[in-house]
Amino acid sequence: MNDNVADRSVTDGVPQLMPKLLAYLETHVHHTSRVWEWGSGGSTLWLARRYASVVSVEHGGPWHAKVHAATQSQKNCEVLLREPVPGNTLYRSDPCPGLDFRSYVCEIDRVPNGSLGLVVVDGRARVACVKRAVLKVALGGYLVLDDSQRKRYDEARLLLKGWQQTCLVGRAPQASSDVESTVWRRA
Repeated sequence: MNDNVADRSVTDGVPQLMPKLLAYLETHVHHTSRVWEWGSGGSTLWLARRYASVVSVEHGGPWHAKVHAATQSQKNCEVLLREPVPGNTLYRSDPCPGLDFRSYVCEIDRVPNGSLGLVVVDGRARVACVKRAVLKVALGGYLVLDDSQRKRYDEARLLLKGWQQTCLVGRAPQASSDVESTVWRRA
């Protein structure tokens, strides 16, 4: 996605998630839900306009500044910057070798177990994020893994075995082909 499109998605509050996923969330996730998101953008504004509270964690300073500025009028929204540091640990992200995303992933530890109605994993270190989020999702709550078709997320899918699963396939804005987002419900 080019910078102009990305900037407009934030300014306009237009998520870069597939419309099928957005429709699913609107019909399944209760408006009083607390939401946690890894990977901020237009989705952050979209979520804040629909749910009780949103905490979004971003890893990149310049992007964080854009999203933070766009969300200032949303009193129920907090956008956090947790930049990676040099290192090679379990908290890694494939496109960013040699960087440690521990503070980004572990930020969710401050949230009580079973308190979130929705967790959206659409940023870096996705498998590690799913591992940390499992206990944070409330009974009846949802966890979304965007781009779940990627083989490198197989471990995340195994962690959620036993949860009710809905796989959505379709075209996301700016995508050149169909993508997959999987939604799990903690029963």
